Amino acid sequence: MKTHTTLKRALCETNQALMALFESSPLAIIAVDLDGTVAMWNPAAERVFGWSAKEAAGRHYPITSPENENEFWALREYALGGKRLDGLELRRKKKDGSLIDISLSAAPLYDAKGEVSGLMTVCDDITERKRAVEELRKWSDIFRHTKMGIVLGGFDSETLDLINPAYAEMHGYTIEELTCKPISDLYAPECKGALPDHHRMIMGKGHHIYESRHIRKDGTVFPVMVDAATVTDEEGKALYRIVNVQDITKRKQAEEALQRNEERFRSLIENALDVITILDTRGSIRFQSPSIERVLGYDQEELIGRSAFELIHPDDRGRAVEVFNQAILNPQQTLTVEFRFLHKDGSWRILEGLGKKLPDKGDGEGIVVNSREITERRDAEEEIRRLNAELEQRVFERTAQLAAANKELESFSYSVSHDLRAPLRHIEGFCQILLEENGDNLPPRGKDYLRRVRMASKRMSQLIDDLLNLSRVTRGELRRQTVNLSRMARDIAAEYGQVQPERRVTFKIADEIAAFGDPRLLRVVLDNLLGNAWKYTGKQEQATIEFGITEVNGNSVWFVRDDGVGFDMTYADKLFGTFQRLHRMDEFEGTGIGLATVKRIIHRHGGRVWAEGEVGKGATFYFALG
Repeated sequence: MKTHTTLKRALCETNQALMALFESSPLAIIAVDLDGTVAMWNPAAERVFGWSAKEAAGRHYPITSPENENEFWALREYALGGKRLDGLELRRKKKDGSLIDISLSAAPLYDAKGEVSGLMTVCDDITERKRAVEELRKWSDIFRHTKMGIVLGGFDSETLDLINPAYAEMHGYTIEELTCKPISDLYAPECKGALPDHHRMIMGKGHHIYESRHIRKDGTVFPVMVDAATVTDEEGKALYRIVNVQDITKRKQAEEALQRNEERFRSLIENALDVITILDTRGSIRFQSPSIERVLGYDQEELIGRSAFELIHPDDRGRAVEVFNQAILNPQQTLTVEFRFLHKDGSWRILEGLGKKLPDKGDGEGIVVNSREITERRDAEEEIRRLNAELEQRVFERTAQLAAANKELESFSYSVSHDLRAPLRHIEGFCQILLEENGDNLPPRGKDYLRRVRMASKRMSQLIDDLLNLSRVTRGELRRQTVNLSRMARDIAAEYGQVQPERRVTFKIADEIAAFGDPRLLRVVLDNLLGNAWKYTGKQEQATIEFGITEVNGNSVWFVRDDGVGFDMTYADKLFGTFQRLHRMDEFEGTGIGLATVKRIIHRHGGRVWAEGEVGKGATFYFALG
């Protein structure tokens, strides 16, 4: 009986101890039967999941939602098999709907018969721990992947304890090579002397930023920005230091380039011929370039603070203010204004100003104006306008004179045509009568003389016609249009074939050759060039005359080519002169006017004409139009 009482008391004490442990445990302890009904729910479960023990008792496992119901039945199967489950990480919903992460361990409960009667689950809220782990992982990723070099070191030594890849790569080492390496070894020799001062600053202030120069494994030196901070414990005791190191080579290069540009711009401004002025938004002068003294007579600082508009001529001031306000409202535009500005000697100088709004970089908005003195230019333009007006008057008068001269020339041409032709017709007529009526009485020499007189009169008549044609091509208005030169050349060739059908001449005329010019004058050009080719191939049994187009220096050039007698290139410059001939009259007839006429027509079209040839091998005449 005594033994039974002792056992009962021991069992009671054990139960009390277990219950105390159940109630005081920081972990949520939940007991459920095999159907999932809650049998026990400790205070920690209330804190973790939000349901009180009263709310949870007798209801289905509350932390299991419909979408993860199968997880409970999996736990039940483990319990029925007598298995334990440790550290299963799950995400569960609390009473207020928020989600938490838990670590769940489960073991089967047995009844008096030793059979599984339920499950005992222990849940640890690991939300904050997982968040801390995730935060640590992120910082680890940053440490490993950032482009900035990061090292950690203790205060008791000068070695590097923790090094990120960027720091090692920056210095050309591996992390293993740098670990426990003295940090002073990475400083350029000229910078090592400052290390103790930097160390004291870090220790004293807890944070210190400075620029220095580091040295790589290969010996090259590069500039760095060092940001060092002290990490302390809760009591303020220094634990270690963390140092961020940034390679500032590109920044230094940019700063040096900026400094060079600033020096260059300063030199440009100081030596500029134009006056460079910076105005604030009220029009007051904030800066003037040294050229103000040369252009307007003022010292560089003399006008600082004064309103620029006060020094502008009253008649120009309104326009200047209007353009100034437009520049303020339209910062992307560069505006131009012309105005008269007061010189120190009291005279007015004409300036042309280009203004653009300056960006506000902390010193206030403003307008930069580049002003050039154009007084002499405006005086010159006025003189040019006066001279142009005078020239126009002279041109008008000269045109009237030319018109009168042309009229007189036309009258003279008519006189030449009428008054000279009449005597020639008489000469030729009387010679003809003399031959017909008294030819039998004339000796052979007399008949020859009469024949020569008739030929000379005919030649004189032809010469008059050619001179009149030459004078006409230099007068009259050009009426340009697209001209089919191929068709025109074929018409001319057909005419020559009808005049001398007995000749054996092959014309090679390219198809669809066109030009933009006066059709009447271009007809004269082709007539003369093809006529020359026809004439100077007259002593050949079989001749070829070609008309085509080619390209010279990217421009269209037309040509007439023959295989006739040709000419000596030594005398090529005489071909296009008036009355110039390279052959005797008894060899080839002509007046020496035709090619001169061609040259004048081509020049009126803004073009040029030239020839190439060789004695006995023909000639080619080229012409180009403007």
